[in-house]
Amino acid sequence: MLTKDMKQNNDVFWKQMNEFMEVGAMLGAGSPEHPGGDSAISDNMIVQNHAYAILDVKKYKGEVILKLRNPHGLSDLTVEWIGDWADDSDKWTEQAINKIGYRPQLLEDPETGGTLNYDGIFWMSHLDFMTEFKYFYACRVLQEKEGWHKREGRDEFDNSLNYSATTKWFKTSQFKITVTKPTTIFVQLRQLGEGPTTFKGPTKVGWILSNEDNARMRKLDRRKIVAKTKVTNLAVLAQQVTFDRSYSYPATFTLVCGSVTCNDDGYDGKFEVTCYCRDEKFKFEKFKEGSNHVE
Repeated sequence: MLTKDMKQNNDVFWKQMNEFMEVGAMLGAGSPEHPGGDSAISDNMIVQNHAYAILDVKKYKGEVILKLRNPHGLSDLTVEWIGDWADDSDKWTEQAINKIGYRPQLLEDPETGGTLNYDGIFWMSHLDFMTEFKYFYACRVLQEKEGWHKREGRDEFDNSLNYSATTKWFKTSQFKITVTKPTTIFVQLRQLGEGPTTFKGPTKVGWILSNEDNARMRKLDRRKIVAKTKVTNLAVLAQQVTFDRSYSYPATFTLVCGSVTCNDDGYDGKFEVTCYCRDEKFKFEKFKEGSNHVE
């Protein structure tokens, strides 16, 4: 998902995208769902219900711009973005071309006498990207030889995840994460049940990482929240969290996983949590049901 910070803060978006590019992550974007499927096209010629590859990200005169590609590539069916930074945009001055390192390849259209380039590759601004696309995808290879250490566990959702139902928090599936130094952790929640599509799970799920002083969360206190995801029906829900020097180490955090609905229509609410961390000594443990002790 595109986070609120990424949408509202140009610098946050630039920093996050740079981090992904530096580690060689494969990036993509998804346009909004549409009843007409990928035959529907936005007013600015973005195919709806469709995935695009993000090839590059640059900053030019304070503006963050992205290079995208429609995977259909050079095809009679391919359409391209027609807004700012499109191939025929007047933003492509010689200075911009030299600084960004991209020269639009315009082809002559034999029918109209004009120019076009339907290779599926185009650039657009960060703000336009946020308007036209709903989903952001990052595929990273987190291997131990590159400094990532893996821990994982499985459990079942046993009650509703409702941010207002604070009396139920103590019974939710909870895990204890311990880090020994400032570090980065990548938390992934994966639904194990079969969903309606490849990318969607059986129900809506979410997770919250909170500073609960080495204990289970009994009541939701937003002041203690370190990170959280949206409640969504995605099959895989992941987010990166950075622990800075403001914490006293070793530090413990409580990971709370929940589902909006479970045990309905035969769904048993099984899920898997995987954590990757830069701290080789980090621990990932499951709290015993209704207890502050770990298994």
